[in-house]
Amino acid sequence: MVKHPGPAWWQVDLETPAEVGRVVVVGYFGDDRHYGFTVEVSSDGQQWERVADRREERAPATAAGYTCVFTPRLVRYLRVTQTHNSANTGRHLVEVMAYRE
Repeated sequence: MVKHPGPAWWQVDLETPAEVGRVVVVGYFGDDRHYGFTVEVSSDGQQWERVADRREERAPATAAGYTCVFTPRLVRYLRVTQTHNSANTGRHLVEVMAYRE
């Protein structure tokens, strides 16, 4: 039996507050795998607000990534937590893009 690791996260400090209302998360897309994940934002790096919950995502990963749209807000920190990978126990984050809208 293969033991699956827990969630793995990646976080970025934008250094100054920026208005964000759309985040695109790109995982490895070389086969039919899919990833579950969440997106959280914070203004201080201490208190986090979940703005996207895709833990039950079943669409295959693609080069276009998974787009998450939410009400724009000022944030300084952005965190993506990958909760599962349908192909194996690894977590593979290729790119994260944040946009105003």
